[in-house]
Amino acid sequence: MMNRTKNGRFIILDQGELQVKYTSRSDSDVVRCPCPACSDHREHKKDPSLKMNLRTGYGHCFHCGEYFILKKTWESYEQQWQQRTSKYKRQPVKLDPNTLFTAFSGNLKKYLTDRGISLDTAHQLGVKWKKVMVNAEDPRNPGKEIKVEKEALAFCFYDGKELVNVQYKTCDKDFLFTPHAEIIPYNLNAALLLDHDDTLYITEGMMDCLAIVECGRPNVISVSNGANTKMSTFDAFRTSHFDKIGRIVFAGDTDRMGLELQRQVVEYFGYQRCLVVDWDGAKDANEMLMKGGKEAVLHCLDAAHPYPIPKMKTAHDYQEQIDNYFMNGIPEGRCVGLKGFDEHVKFETGRMCVISGVPGSGKSSFLDFLLVSLFAEHNWKCIVYSPEKYPTALHYMELAQLVMGKPFHIRNFSKLVEQDTINYLSKNFVHIEQDENDIESILQTARLIKQATGAKVLAIDPFNYIALPMNTGQEMTQKISDVLKRIVDFSHEEDMLVFVVAHPRKTTSNDGKPITLNLYDIAGSADFANKADYGIILQRNSTDDGVVVDILKIRFAHLGKVGKCTVFFNKQNNRFTGSTRGTEVDRRNGRAYVPLAHDNSNWLRGRAVQQQLLNLME
Repeated sequence: MMNRTKNGRFIILDQGELQVKYTSRSDSDVVRCPCPACSDHREHKKDPSLKMNLRTGYGHCFHCGEYFILKKTWESYEQQWQQRTSKYKRQPVKLDPNTLFTAFSGNLKKYLTDRGISLDTAHQLGVKWKKVMVNAEDPRNPGKEIKVEKEALAFCFYDGKELVNVQYKTCDKDFLFTPHAEIIPYNLNAALLLDHDDTLYITEGMMDCLAIVECGRPNVISVSNGANTKMSTFDAFRTSHFDKIGRIVFAGDTDRMGLELQRQVVEYFGYQRCLVVDWDGAKDANEMLMKGGKEAVLHCLDAAHPYPIPKMKTAHDYQEQIDNYFMNGIPEGRCVGLKGFDEHVKFETGRMCVISGVPGSGKSSFLDFLLVSLFAEHNWKCIVYSPEKYPTALHYMELAQLVMGKPFHIRNFSKLVEQDTINYLSKNFVHIEQDENDIESILQTARLIKQATGAKVLAIDPFNYIALPMNTGQEMTQKISDVLKRIVDFSHEEDMLVFVVAHPRKTTSNDGKPITLNLYDIAGSADFANKADYGIILQRNSTDDGVVVDILKIRFAHLGKVGKCTVFFNKQNNRFTGSTRGTEVDRRNGRAYVPLAHDNSNWLRGRAVQQQLLNLME
C-alpha cells in the first residue's frame, strides 16, 4: 500500500524509488519515469507517465492522475508546519474552578431565562459566574474609560477533565478571555461521545450551544472565538474527536461574517459530510429559540441542507432557460447567406469557431466574408485583433470591397460613397491595436469595446500572434490549452462569437504530397479541436478553382452538421459564392462544382441572399 500524506492528496515517494527514463531538455530537474501507482497494472509497464520535478518535489502521473511528493519535501513541510503551530500555541494555564460561583445572581438568572436557557441547561454545560473588571466610559469624563466591576457568565472550556480556559460574558455583551490560556472548542467533550452514525452540531457562540442543548440536542460544540475563530483550533483534536463523526452540521450565524465562518468550517471538515442550517429569518439558534421556541429550533436543525459547493449548478439554476427550450424549442443559429455553407453551419454567440487550412487557402479572406455577412444579415458588430493585417488601412479597404461589391477605387465610387462606407465600417468593425499581445490584455480590451459598441463577434487572426504564458515547467501544449480556455470562457462570459484562425503544423506528407488536414493537424495542441464549438478547414479543390470548406466539428445539432461544401472566391470584391453540382459536361471539363452568379451588389443598400439567386436560376 502506498504511503500517503495526512490529507490523502499526495503519495509520498523516496527519490531513490524513481526509475528515471529521461530528463527534460529545458529543465534538468524535471524527469519522466514509470508511475509506482499504476505501472504494475498496465500493459506498458515502463511507460514514463509520471512527470516529477526534483526541485519542487512534486509530480503527477498523466495516466492514473495520482499526485506525488518526495519524502524529503514532505518531511520539510511537516517540520515547518510544526514550527508554525508551536509558535502560536498558548501554554497551559492553571485555572482554579473554586474561584467561580455556581448559584447565579438574580440578574444572571434573568439574562439566561429571558434568552430561553434554563438553569439546568446552564449547569449541565458547567456554566458558572464571577465578578470581573471591564472597561466602561467614565460618566464624569466623557470619552475616557475607567474599570468597573460587573457580573459575568463564566463559560468553562474542558479537555477531558482538565479545565484549560474560561471565557466571560457580561449581560452587556462584554467579553473577556483568560490570558495565555489554550484555545479549544467549547463543550469539546460532547464530540467524544459520538460515532460514525452520529451528528455533531457546531455553533458560532456559547449561548447558541446552550440553546441547542436546551432543545434536547446535547451533541453540540461551539467555536472558541465566534466568527474570528481560526480553524487551527480544531487541529489538535481532529483525529481523536472529529474524523470518526459521520455528519457535521454547522449551525452558525447568518450574518456576513457568520457565512464566511460557515464556508471555512465546511471546507475544513469536508463538503461530503457537512450540512448547514438556515435560521428562517433569525440570526442564530438563540434568537430562534427566543422567537419560535424549541420546535422552531429543531425544525431548522432537521432541515439542514448540504452546503452549496461554489460554482456547482443543477437544472433548477437554469429553470427559466430550460422552460423556454421546452415551450419554444432551441433558438436556431444565424446563417451568413452562403449557399451550401448555410446548410452545415448556423452561428450563435457564446461559441468559439476555429478556422484553419493550408497557406493560400483563403482563411483570412473567408473569415472577413463571414464577419461582413454576419453584420449584413444580422447586425452583429465585430471586433478584430489581426496584427498580420498591416497596415490596418489595407484591411479596411478589403472590408470596404466586401461591403461595396466592387474594387474600392475612385473609378467605381464617388467620394461621398467612400465616406459613407468609412462611416459604416467605423461603426461596425473595430480593430484592436496594442503592444500587449497576451490573451488577458487582448480580451480585456475586447471587453471594453464590447461594452461601448455592443459588438457580438471577436476575430483573432492568427492565433500565433498571441504571446503564450511564461509559466515555468509548463509544456507548450498546456500553455496553448490555457489560452484557448480563456478564449472559451470569454465567449461565455461576454456572450460573443469568437473566431480563431490557426495555422496547421504541416501541410505535406513525408514524400512531399499534400495531405488532407483535420483539426488535430493544427500546430501546438489538440485542444484547437477539443475546445472548439465549430471546427472548419479550408482546402483548395484540386479539380477546379473552388475552395472546399470542410466542416469537421459542430458541437450541438442545432448549430448545424459536419460535412463539406465548395465555394468560389470573387476576386473583384473578396466575396465568396456558393455553388451547385456540375453537369456531366462540367465534370468532364474538370469542374465538379459550378459557382452561382456572383453577387456584386452594394450591401449598404441591402443584402442579396444567394439562396434567392439560386431560386431565380431554377
